[in-house]
Amino acid sequence: MLWPLVHDEEPLHPTLPRLRYQLPLTSVNQRAVVDAVRQYVPQLWLGESQRERVHLGKPDIKGHRERTRNHTG
Repeated sequence: MLWPLVHDEEPLHPTLPRLRYQLPLTSVNQRAVVDAVRQYVPQLWLGESQRERVHLGKPDIKGHRERTRNHTG
């Protein structure tokens, strides 16, 4: 269910992972969600990015399959 939110992109810093969740927020809920994440799990917050409204992004399905091919558990 969360897979469409996982994106493989160049990390913002070399110590950060390439894979990360990108949560699309509408202007209605954006401020409340940002405030909640910063308050309760600040270690998960990497920042905000602005994207064109039509941008959907594409999950790294092929890469995910390769990384998890022989994974058990």
